[in-house]
This record gives sequence, structure tokens and C-alpha cells, in this order.
Amino acid sequence: MKSLRLGKWAVAFAYLLEAFELIHGGIGMKERTKITALVLAALMLLALAACGGITPGNSMEDPNENDRQIPSPSQELPEPLEVSATPSSMEQEILSFNEVSVSSAAEFLQAIASDTVIRVEPGIYDFTEFNDVMPYGGCKISNIDNLSIIGAGEDQTEFINADRYEYIIIFENCTDILVSGIKAGHTPDVYQCDAGVLSFEKCSDVIVSDCYLYGCGSIGIIIESSANISVFDTVITDCSLLAVYIESSDGVVFDNCKIIENRSYTSVINVSAYMGRAYAEFNNCDISNNYNVAWYFVEVGQYHYSSSLVFNNCTISDNYRMADTNPPLIAVGGVRGGFVALYGCVIKDNEMLVDPSAPIFIDCEVTGNLY
Repeated sequence: MKSLRLGKWAVAFAYLLEAFELIHGGIGMKERTKITALVLAALMLLALAACGGITPGNSMEDPNENDRQIPSPSQELPEPLEVSATPSSMEQEILSFNEVSVSSAAEFLQAIASDTVIRVEPGIYDFTEFNDVMPYGGCKISNIDNLSIIGAGEDQTEFINADRYEYIIIFENCTDILVSGIKAGHTPDVYQCDAGVLSFEKCSDVIVSDCYLYGCGSIGIIIESSANISVFDTVITDCSLLAVYIESSDGVVFDNCKIIENRSYTSVINVSAYMGRAYAEFNNCDISNNYNVAWYFVEVGQYHYSSSLVFNNCTISDNYRMADTNPPLIAVGGVRGGFVALYGCVIKDNEMLVDPSAPIFIDCEVTGNLY
């Protein structure tokens, strides 16, 4: 009887030890169920052992108690699944996408759909021939979710349109969009374009990465009434009106981009809000060698609602004005005003007025500019 009582203590201790290990390792629904069963079993065994357990005269005594095989607690309940055994929800979504490879403009337009990855093979994709058959020109993408457009690289996959009144691509009412590895622009001569390159209207959760956007497109990227737009490792160059126009859009980030050699006779960057607010950040960007600027280099808060623009660790240098003009480097205006702050930036050798009191300069190098 003594050995049987000690056996009950040992099993109870084993149950409690396994329960402690489950608690220490993290508690899920399955773990809670198992811990409850283990604790109850341990308490029952402890109660029996404390009361004397099964006595030799008890009818419940097993005469072969020394041959009894007490099951391991791990055999009572199934072990929980390892976390790595179940793919994440993001992985499941990616696996469910339809993936298409295209090699012509017609195939590209036919492939546009939600939950789709379009891999664009190397080559030149001319959307000019579709200007009369597609609404709003060669390529307008509306009401699409979860679309990835992946080119072979900015020097291999190119989107063009010879019509100066047509955008290269317009996205409207779209979410979860990726544009990567694409070169895009117009073919007309200098100052002959009235349309931009990429436009995002009422879109959210957009990533543009590793692209090369060129003129003579009037504006490189237009972002209107949108949210959470991120542009990474992208070049915007040779545009004739603006490089970047952001209106009534929040959560806009440009990171490690080059905004260079634009012939922007109005502004290079414009952030404003007709409604709500506008907020944009430029991080680690090179904004240099833009020329022929006649109005403002950077314009913030042009309209009635508040607009904010922040530059972090950017280089703004060697930007030039149009002859016989005297534009400021940064103009802050609007009824409710605008906010501009520059942190850790290099601002040098700009042929424009730099007023140190207008925006906020923190830890910036400001040298060789007009004052």
C-alpha cells in the first residue's frame, strides 16, 4: 500500500510539473484545457493518497498493482501544434493570388484584376494605341484590391505613352497596390506634356519601389485624397510642372528617393489640402539639380486646410531658379497655414531664397544659398 501511495504522489507531481511547463511556455486555448485536466487529476490523486488510498481490504484494490502501467500525462491529451506548422494569414493570402506573366501592353491590360500578381517581362510597353478604347487613356485601374505590378527592373521594363494628354497609369479607388521595377514616362519633347506619370486618387496602402519616372510628364507622382502611400528607392526626373504633388492625403512617405533634374517651372514638391489634412515625409532623399523653378521650390499649405511636410536626413542642393525670378526655397501659406520641418538635412548651393525663420531647421547644414 505504501508503494501505491507513493506512486500516486509521483503521478500527481508529474501532472503538476507538466502543467507548470505549459504555463511557462505560453498559454493558448488547448493549453488551458490540458492544464485544467492535469490539475484536476493531480488533486484527485493527492486526495486519495492523503486519505490512505486503496487499502488491502478495499474491493477496488488491483492485485496486480506492481505490474500497472501508469499512462504518461502526455498520452492523455494531444500536444498543441507548433506555431510554424500553420502559415501566417499574409502567407495564405499570397499563396491564393493569381500570378500572371505578360509580354505586351494588351496582355498587361487584360491581366488587371484583384488578388493578382502581374510579372511584366523585359520590353517596352506602349499604351498609346489604347488611348481611344480605354477610359481616361491608355491605362486606368479602378476599384482593384491586392494588385502587384512587378517589372524586371527599371532598365528592362518600360511603360510609355506618346500622347501628351494621357497619364501612364492612373489608380483610382484601389487598395493594397504594389508597383515595382518599372520605368515609365512620355515620349514628346520638352514642355509638351499635360499629363503625369503615376496618379493615385482615393487609394490606400500603396507601395512604389525601385521605379524610374521621367518626363516630359508634367508631374512624376500625383497623390490625391489617399492614405498610406510609400515610395522607396525611386527616381523622379525631367518632369516639366512638378515632381511630386500631394493633395489632401495622409501618411505619405518618400524614402531613399532621388528627385533630380526636373524642369519644374512651378514647384518641385507641393503639399496641400482642399479638405481634411495633408501630411508627407521625405526621408534620406536626394533633391538636387532641379532647375527653371519660377514659383516656389517647395510649397506647403496652399489651400484652406492644414498641411505638414517633414524632411529627415535629406540633401537639398544645387537647385536653380528661372531667370529674372526670385523664388523662395520653401513657401508656407494657406488660410490655416502649413508646417515644414527639416531634421539633419544638408541645404546648400541653392539659387533660391532660404529664410531660416520660416520652416524649422534642426541640426541642418545650411550653406551657400541665397538669403
